[in-house]
Amino acid sequence: MISSSEHSVFVVGGALVVVAGLVLQGIYTLRTGLLLAFFLRPSRAAALPLKLLHRVALAGLDLASAAAILAALSKLAQRHHVRLDVLAGWMGSHAGALVVSCLSVGTGLWLVLCPATMVGWLQEYHPGIAAGGSAMVSLILRFCGALAVACGLLILLSYLR
Repeated sequence: MISSSEHSVFVVGGALVVVAGLVLQGIYTLRTGLLLAFFLRPSRAAALPLKLLHRVALAGLDLASAAAILAALSKLAQRHHVRLDVLAGWMGSHAGALVVSCLSVGTGLWLVLCPATMVGWLQEYHPGIAAGGSAMVSLILRFCGALAVACGLLILLSYLR
């Protein structure tokens, strides 16, 4: 079973990952003017940059959300007397498993939701592959993605026990 202090460390760690993602997305939107996620490569049709006012407004929304999460975390830490050394110690001792599980779940979700992206990458490096891919290739990639998500979640759950 997971103790309450380990549970709170996991929640705070997850919230800090969300804050980092929101800050990166806000900066990316402000710099490029694109609404796509910062880790996706835009296609030429979808890469219409926003005007400066829209950039500032959307980036401000992401950055304000990140600031609100940090403010809520600091308020909760003060109320429940959570020490930073406990969080740092837990994250340090489980860093490898956390990184592997997050990468596995992220890659798996990407393969399940967008298998055509992987086929496109393969076509860039191996031009002999048929354009568009087949339904069987898409099915295999989705199955591999679901397997990666399951493995990532099992790794994460095994460390949360």
